[in-house]
Amino acid sequence: MFSILMSAFNASLGFIFRAVIVKFVVFFALYFVATGFIAYVIPILMEQMNISQAQSLFSGLPSMTLFFLSYFKIGALLSAVMSAYATRFVIRRIPYLN
Repeated sequence: MFSILMSAFNASLGFIFRAVIVKFVVFFALYFVATGFIAYVIPILMEQMNISQAQSLFSGLPSMTLFFLSYFKIGALLSAVMSAYATRFVIRRIPYLN
């Protein structure tokens, strides 16, 4: 009985150390790469876009709309969504993590 329990324990530890921890480290690294990549790319894209047109679009919004955009932190939301898309793109390119 004891040998069966030890065998099951060793098999579960082997699974955890071979699969779970390795994937955790890889995904953790991908998260930081993606957030850093987005933080690097967004200013470059902003230089390429015509900012005066975007500012004129936001100046035309009512004050209550601007309040709720600010209150719900839409800027942070867009950054998180772009980071998630970049992470998804990178993960799909790694064959063993799908």
